[in-house]
Amino acid sequence: MRRLITTLLLSLFTTLAMAAVDVNKDSQEALESVKGIGPKVAQLIIAEREAKPFANWPDLIARVKGIGSKAAMRFSEGGLTVNKKAYKP
Repeated sequence: MRRLITTLLLSLFTTLAMAAVDVNKDSQEALESVKGIGPKVAQLIIAEREAKPFANWPDLIARVKGIGSKAAMRFSEGGLTVNKKAYKP
């Protein structure tokens, strides 16, 4: 019984850890929780979205210096989304 409860709790925590982070909605802390996004990139994302929300991944890549296709793929795999959508090259 303990093993079952432990397994269920680990599954829950894993699911919560992989929760999507949306560039147009989430805080700097949430953005930084995505592997590869540090304070500088998170601040650039926030500054750009304050001017105008990101329409899609190509919009994010075009407007945020330092984010290219490879970085977008890594961030998406880490749970980052644009309008709840994962990156698809």
